[in-house]
Amino acid sequence: MRKDGSDGMPRWTMLWERPAPLLRSAALSPDGQTIAWISEKGQVRRFDSETGNQLWRTPPIPGMDSVAAAPGGQVLTWKRLAPQRAEVMILDAQTGIAGARIQKVSGAIWTIVVSPDGKSFVVGAGDRSITRWPLGGSTAPPKGLHVEGYPETLTIARDGSFACGTWLPSGISASKNWRFREADPARWFDVTLSADGKTLVALSRRGARRRTSAAEPELMVWDRATGKLLWEHNINGTDPR
Repeated sequence: MRKDGSDGMPRWTMLWERPAPLLRSAALSPDGQTIAWISEKGQVRRFDSETGNQLWRTPPIPGMDSVAAAPGGQVLTWKRLAPQRAEVMILDAQTGIAGARIQKVSGAIWTIVVSPDGKSFVVGAGDRSITRWPLGGSTAPPKGLHVEGYPETLTIARDGSFACGTWLPSGISASKNWRFREADPARWFDVTLSADGKTLVALSRRGARRRTSAAEPELMVWDRATGKLLWEHNINGTDPR
């Protein structure tokens, strides 16, 4: 948690800590109220982010390895890159797995992000699609579109704008037909948007999927409305996030 010191400088103070045995993946909800994590055995836990109190935990859920947390306390879990299990389990905010429901999706799941308002979640799939699904009990049909590459990462701002970092080919696809194409198809992108959707930040790097010799990771920042590259910086590191 950030606090301001007496000299006006920001300070970081630890509020709590908890052991996380066999931690595989963790997520913070867009409203900052819920932390969820999943263990290597597929056990999902939900914590109150202010107090660190565990609100519930599930028994091991076979095959699940990823989580996302939604405003209001729902937790989404799924198996990444598994075409035989193209589904999302939505765990109930109060009871966890006892009130869970299953949402079937199209194609192997690469990544999922929850909208800031908690009304929907967006799935990036191996068929190079991005589909928005209602998070509540709505039966409204999903809204989808196709991107040029495999969707490595997704991000959504408060105003509903989105960006997707892709691989093969490498680049960024975003709302309002915003595109960036990387000349090197082996690079891949982590992307995020500022809360107001005006600034797009990407980490471009090589990883396990590199085709040729390693290249330095780059931090790249754009004005999303105009597509203007504001600045970029080479990073001396390995697999930054």
